Amino acid sequence: MPRPKLKSDDEVLEAATAVLKRCGPIDFMLSGVAKEAGLSRATLIQRFTNRDTLLVRMMERGVAQVRRYLDAMPLGAGPQGLWEFLQALVRSMNARNDFSVNYLISWYELQVPELRTLAIQRNRAVVEGIRKRLPPGAVAEAELLLHSVIAGATTQWAVDPNGELADYVLAQIAATLRLMFPEQDDFQILQAQA
Repeated sequence: MPRPKLKSDDEVLEAATAVLKRCGPIDFMLSGVAKEAGLSRATLIQRFTNRDTLLVRMMERGVAQVRRYLDAMPLGAGPQGLWEFLQALVRSMNARNDFSVNYLISWYELQVPELRTLAIQRNRAVVEGIRKRLPPGAVAEAELLLHSVIAGATTQWAVDPNGELADYVLAQIAATLRLMFPEQDDFQILQAQA
């Protein structure tokens, strides 16, 4: 009879995510994950086989979390509903960690085919979430434009951090929305709730 799991796979994946965010993909080791999760390295290998398998499982979990998060967000009406969605989306971006680690993770995702496929799925889920909230009459492919504004503004902020990440990105999105919806001029950035 197999021994009962002391930690669920979800708990292990949560611990692994914390280690990855802290160390980046280069220094991400099974021994660090085992220590963080309170398991032996041998137990971790028995459950996840190796480092790459663990990374794929983490990414699969992350994609599923993004989809659930986006699906749970309300569908607002008109440009203001889109703006409220985009504010919630951007405010959910994690800037508490050293943001350069996120770029290393993105680079690593591009190197491993399975991770790249999952990164594409995650990006498509975000683009689809934006598309669902576009008001009638929005310019063609506005969802791709807005996703690009988020990615570009995030990169600009990472190179030259000026204020809070979310505020910087939202200012760029608000400027884009004013161009897309000139009749609407009240794209005010709501302050994050403490």
